[in-house]
Amino acid sequence: MLDTKTVREVIIRRVSEALRTWEAQQADHDVPSPSGIHSCFRQQWAKATKQEVTNPDQLAWIKNMEQGKLVEPFWSDIFRLGGFTVADLNERLTIAGGPMTGVGDRMITDETGEIEIPFLLELKNLGPFSYYELMKHGLKNATPYYYYQVQAYMEMYNIPFAVVFAGQAEASSITWWWRVREKKQSGPNATEWPPAFLVEVVERAPADFAWAQQRAVDVRWYIDNVTAMAKVPRDFDPAQPKYKTPDGRNKQSPCNYCPIRDGCMKAGEQL
Repeated sequence: MLDTKTVREVIIRRVSEALRTWEAQQADHDVPSPSGIHSCFRQQWAKATKQEVTNPDQLAWIKNMEQGKLVEPFWSDIFRLGGFTVADLNERLTIAGGPMTGVGDRMITDETGEIEIPFLLELKNLGPFSYYELMKHGLKNATPYYYYQVQAYMEMYNIPFAVVFAGQAEASSITWWWRVREKKQSGPNATEWPPAFLVEVVERAPADFAWAQQRAVDVRWYIDNVTAMAKVPRDFDPAQPKYKTPDGRNKQSPCNYCPIRDGCMKAGEQL
């Protein structure tokens, strides 16, 4: 008969292995893609060409990356209860002739007439840092990867605006962060609780889509034609722990959690 320690160790080992297997299965996502087009240019190339992963994601992150999909049916039901007609989007389409393809979350119509035209609904499930970044700085500055994803989808569906609806992935930690930090910065009239969800209406911006589309064409060319990592451009310096955003803020470099960080540093740049 197995003792309790052995049972615990077996479960930890096999579930950990299963998480890595699941992660590897998801890695076959198309590159370039709307959701990834703002990611580091070299990282996109590395994913498509299956470069060695030397800085893997933490196991806990793997579930976090999936849970957003798991709550989408809940929010669809809530929107229906709110009087909206919700259509699931399932067909993957080619965007502006390629190379990107994509499928949005939901298409919404309002039979009451308050919102006169259909709109794309993109559902996000954000942890504390992303939640407050979005609340304070807006989608394009806080989470540009979502912004360019939505621009690509608006081009694909030929619609004038989309709604990004962000729920709280971790209500307790978001509330804690609000009370120890954000509430103080919001002034004496700040509410006791943070907003239950965030809504941003994003207008279609053809120039921003054009940037994403050209970047996708360039990424695809490097995937098909370049084999040496040093010859592939990168958007960040992995030797620097922080970088400056377009709106002038210092942020932690995404190199810190990039899966190819070690190989990228070793390769350098020989453009």
